[in-house]
Amino acid sequence: MATFDVLMAEFADRHGIGSLTRDEEGGYRLSFDDDLDLRCFERFNYLHMISSIGALPEVPDERARWLGLLLNFALTRMKGLPTTPAMDANGRIELFSRFNDVQNMRATALDENVEQHLNCLESFRRVLKRSSRPTVAAPREMVFRP
Repeated sequence: MATFDVLMAEFADRHGIGSLTRDEEGGYRLSFDDDLDLRCFERFNYLHMISSIGALPEVPDERARWLGLLLNFALTRMKGLPTTPAMDANGRIELFSRFNDVQNMRATALDENVEQHLNCLESFRRVLKRSSRPTVAAPREMVFRP
């Protein structure tokens, strides 16, 4: 059994998740608190984590504002964090994390990495949720009638 599989099995056992099975792409899917989903996989001795932040708004102006917020928030958090937002082929925003040296990773480090990824995911979601509050725009022209 590969080191990554052992790490994931130990993680599942420690957190009472039960047995994990690899998905069709060779990774593991985990769910926390009903709305935090995480996909973990190992490539080239790196641990990768991906979670959905949400779908981009349909309105072009809102979409541009969202992307700007994502990029600015990502830049402010970039120092020392291995996470970045990305967009998938379906236009959904995802959070991507990469941690090195899976072969020598300890169980406590895996727990810390998962926690760091999920905390960052929640931060991004809070920023975008605050920015998507409906606003009332004033019409360009106002006509007052008696």
